[in-house]
Amino acid sequence: SQRHFLFGSVIAFLLSSCGFAALDMITNKDVFAMASLFVRVLLGVLTAFIFRGQIDCVRLWFPGKFVLVNSLVTGTSGYVGVSVASATAGPIYNTWGFHAPYLFGVTMMSLSLLLSFFLLPRDKTPIIPEVDVVFSNVMVTLSDDKVKIDEPKEEEEEIPTHTLSPLIFLPLFGQLLMNSCGAYILFVTVPYLKSCCDVPMAYGSLYTMIYPVAVACGYFIGGFLADKQIISLTKQGMTGCLSVCFGMFLAYYSPGLDFLYNKSHVISWLGMVLAGVGDPVCTCICLKLMEHLQTNVLNRGLTAKQKSLMDTLWVLGWNAGSSGGFLLAGVLLQITTLTRGSWVMASLAAAGTCIFFLVTVLERLVWRRRSKILSEDGV
Repeated sequence: SQRHFLFGSVIAFLLSSCGFAALDMITNKDVFAMASLFVRVLLGVLTAFIFRGQIDCVRLWFPGKFVLVNSLVTGTSGYVGVSVASATAGPIYNTWGFHAPYLFGVTMMSLSLLLSFFLLPRDKTPIIPEVDVVFSNVMVTLSDDKVKIDEPKEEEEEIPTHTLSPLIFLPLFGQLLMNSCGAYILFVTVPYLKSCCDVPMAYGSLYTMIYPVAVACGYFIGGFLADKQIISLTKQGMTGCLSVCFGMFLAYYSPGLDFLYNKSHVISWLGMVLAGVGDPVCTCICLKLMEHLQTNVLNRGLTAKQKSLMDTLWVLGWNAGSSGGFLLAGVLLQITTLTRGSWVMASLAAAGTCIFFLVTVLERLVWRRRSKILSEDGV
């Protein structure tokens, strides 16, 4: 079941983290490097498994509030933990050595696993069902009009329909670009602080925590906006991309804009906040937008297996964007300056804005074509 899959992934992650903490006992540098790479890859795979298990659990227990709860679970709560780790990992490493941060993380995850074992539901009954539908039924019942409310129908056998449309990969690619910008900030901020502000590497993480805090807030904001349908999904995606674009442009000091920075880095922190909030505002609606394009816009069916495949694609896009962002950051640090590298990432965010704008245009063209066909048929 979803519960067992999630628990198994977390337990495997804990054991792998313990192995990482014990790597400092290896004296041979080549063996140490290969073992570190292997364990790190394993941790990355298990992280994706945990994300996948979380999505299944959210779909199962919160079907009526999927976007909001998924943003809070995989986004806000996760990046609150990242911000705490950013503030503590550097000093812990500086005081007790390489293995200490991993042992600290294992302790925290063990406590979390223990709480989850007692707090997570043991059946498949939704905790929060289709809230809006339930609320409307209650209002009808309390009104003077006698309206018959249909009884719940038995689940019908699922019939395979159309295949997944290639159009759903457009928002996924836009999300991938945003996630790569976030990885760039996490990768280059510590060396940036070292070179510009002479901040010790071990304590640079204290300053980078502003970004995960902004990301945590961004997931809450994005989930709330999508849940209340304040703006359309595509407009929310474009807004997030634009925020990342401006944030990446401002995050790192540029000599040509000396009058703007005035030798202080307040503007840099503002850029990190804008990028941190914009990334999740875009990311949290991507999966919902993929489903919207498949079902509402293209009028294609979506089976449970196809929805599961879409969830997997979303997790892969998220992790691919982050991994690719770290790789791209390392390459850019070797061939150009931090400022020019951030401008490259800002251009990727601008490309993400164009992608979501393209989705908006395609969506409107499909609606217009459908309306024209209906009007010709006299409907």
